Amino acid sequence: MSDYEWNRTFFEKVVKINAGAADYGYRSAGPEGDRARLTEMETSALGPIRGASVLHLMCHIGAESTALAALGASVTAIDVNETAIRLARLRAEYLRLKIDFIQGDVRHAAGLVAGRKFDVVYMGLGLIGWISDLGALFRTVATCLRPGGRLVMFEIHPVAQTASAAEKSSDPRATEYGRHARDLPIRCEYRRSWAAERPSGEVDGFFLWKHSLGDVLTAVASAPLGIETFHEHAETTYRQFDDMTKGAGGTWSFVSPSIFPLTFTLVARRPYTRPSMAE
Repeated sequence: MSDYEWNRTFFEKVVKINAGAADYGYRSAGPEGDRARLTEMETSALGPIRGASVLHLMCHIGAESTALAALGASVTAIDVNETAIRLARLRAEYLRLKIDFIQGDVRHAAGLVAGRKFDVVYMGLGLIGWISDLGALFRTVATCLRPGGRLVMFEIHPVAQTASAAEKSSDPRATEYGRHARDLPIRCEYRRSWAAERPSGEVDGFFLWKHSLGDVLTAVASAPLGIETFHEHAETTYRQFDDMTKGAGGTWSFVSPSIFPLTFTLVARRPYTRPSMAE
C-alpha cells in the first residue's frame, strides 16, 4: 500500500470519529453554530465574504464549508474521502445551505471545478502535511483564482508540527525541522483525532510530509501569489499537546506561555493580468 493510500485508509476511520465529536461542530444546531466553527483568526484573515465565491480545499466533513456558506459565501468544497463528502452533503442539506461538494483529489482541483475561477481559495488547518509537492499545490490554487482573487490559509505552524510529530513518531527524522518533500514522509501514530480521543486500543498510523515555513512561503510566492499578510498565533483548534487548555472561544493554547507559535494565517493574492506593451 502506498503512503497516499495508507493515509486515505486512516482518514476513513477518522471521519466517523470526527462526525460524532462535539468539538468538531458537526452536530451544532444550525448556521449560528456553524459561524462559531471558524475562529477569529480565520474570520479576520477572510474579511467580509458575503457574495464571494469560495473554493474550500480538503473540506473533510464540511464544518468549515457550512460556516463559510453561513457567512454568505457561495461555496464549492473538495475532499478525496467519499464518506466525508456524503456527511458534508447531509449536513448542508439539514442546514438548508447550498454548497457544491465534490469528491476528488485537491491536487487536481482545477480539473474538478472544470476551470471555474473563485474570489477566494480557503485552506484550513492540517492540509499541507498530507501534500508532498507544495509547489504543485499552490500553482493549482493560483489557477483556481480569478485575477485579484485571494488565497486564505490557516495552518499548523511548522515548528509546532515538528514538536507534535516528535511525540507521535519513533522515526528519528521527526525531530528534524524542515525535512523537504523530496525526502520520504515520516510515519506517525495518532492516539487521538484532532477532534476527539480515539477509542481505547485503536491506534492508527499515517504518513506526514514535513515542510518548513520557508518551504511554504517560497511555494506560495512562486505560484505566483503575492503575499499580503502573515500572522503567527499561540492558539489552535484542537488539543495538539497534552499540556493544553481550552479557552472560552473554543481554541486551545498551552497552560503556560507558549514558547513557539502553534498556527499561522496567510493571505496571498493572484496578480492582476497586466496588459502587454503592444496593447
